[in-house]
Amino acid sequence: MESPPVQFARTVDGLNIAYTDAGDGEPLVLLPLGPYGHQQMLWDIQEYREWLLAIGRGRRLIAYDGRGAGQSSRPVDHSTFEDWLSDLDAVVSRLDVGAPRSRRVLVAARPVPGEDRSRRKPGHGHTG
Repeated sequence: MESPPVQFARTVDGLNIAYTDAGDGEPLVLLPLGPYGHQQMLWDIQEYREWLLAIGRGRRLIAYDGRGAGQSSRPVDHSTFEDWLSDLDAVVSRLDVGAPRSRRVLVAARPVPGEDRSRRKPGHGHTG
């Protein structure tokens, strides 16, 4: 699969949120990597691309850069939790994956590329 093109959704406060949309099936929206992430570049990292292809198998995989990251607009002020929700809503609304309301949208977090989980100390994050 080729890297999907980067597209943009507009938030209610006028920012552009960069996202990719690939595949068919039940929609799976991957939350942004916080202040990291750049959808176009992430698809170029072999290990991350393999993970995206695996998790997206049989699904419509939607991933986006949060405000201030990657190719998304830089906010004028600091971002709030409500802003973060607005970013998610802009992408889901743009793609019409949540309509009708009875249709289910899966939302998931994702690992940071290159993070070495084997070095985590017991009691700090995932232990399995």
